[in-house]
Order: sequence, then structure tokens, then C-alpha cells
Amino acid sequence: MQAHRVGGAEAAGAGDPVHGQGGAVPTDRAGVAAGVLNAARQVSGGLGVAAFGALVATGFEDGLRRAWPSAPHC
Repeated sequence: MQAHRVGGAEAAGAGDPVHGQGGAVPTDRAGVAAGVLNAARQVSGGLGVAAFGALVATGFEDGLRRAWPSAPHC
């Protein structure tokens, strides 16, 4: 299994259909596939940030501080 960069929202085994998996997309459609892949990454990253922000805003931080009192306070 090939490990991909984790900081860029990819994990081990999550392949790049344009370049990584042995040409899963025909070469004449590579530009379209790259654009769709990039758009999906951008949207999923934004949704992840929004979900984390919603958790923090709804009291997740207070519950975490009660469960882990020795955590450093920011």
C-alpha cells in the first residue's frame, strides 16, 4: 500500500485517480479529473473546518476541559 501525504487531506491507500493508480482516468480526461479532484479536496477541507468550528462553538471545548483538566489553556 502506498502512503500519500497526510497534511494534504490524503491518507494511506487514498489514491489520486489522475496520476497515482496506474492511469485510472484516460489521458484525454486527465484535466477534467484533476479539476474535479481539486474541487472535491477544497470542498471537503472547508466542510472539515466548518464541522470542527461547530464542535468548538457548541461547547466541545468546555467538555474537553472538564474531561482533561491538565490540558494547557490557550
